Amino acid sequence: PSPGLCWDWCPKDWEAEPKYFDKDQWCHTPVMIQGGIPQMAEKVYEGFDAELAKYGYVREGLTYKVVEESRQTLCFFGHFGTNNLLIAHLLNISPMVLWHDFIMAPSSITVLHTEEREKGIASFRLEVYGGIGHLTNKNIEPSFAGRFCECFTDKTRHDNFGN
Repeated sequence: PSPGLCWDWCPKDWEAEPKYFDKDQWCHTPVMIQGGIPQMAEKVYEGFDAELAKYGYVREGLTYKVVEESRQTLCFFGHFGTNNLLIAHLLNISPMVLWHDFIMAPSSITVLHTEEREKGIASFRLEVYGGIGHLTNKNIEPSFAGRFCECFTDKTRHDNFGN
């Protein structure tokens, strides 16, 4: 694993560490600490939560306090790594599972909704992850970026992992 590059590891390099499956401990391993990941993740979380607070959603623990109702649609554009870090933060899960077991093709769309099932408390629900319907509806082949070949002998994309 490369310090600072959290989303492109061979399965054997992250699945053996139980901390990577924990929403709080995933960034507290030697390689993550070496890469400055705990500080970077906290900075991203704080910046995103500050943006959500402008729209009436203030993070308190694992949920968001609704200080002002909002029906606005917010759109964010970002890189696979940051997008999954934020999704994991909103859903209270480890981003390692998203980074390594989910695919979000370039130009894909992810949709999350807030739900206020209890007055004043909002949580997030993921409706679409890495949707590419807007591409396939136009017969545009989605990018292979972010994926690896199905069979090792294919050599479509290995980036020298395991060679």
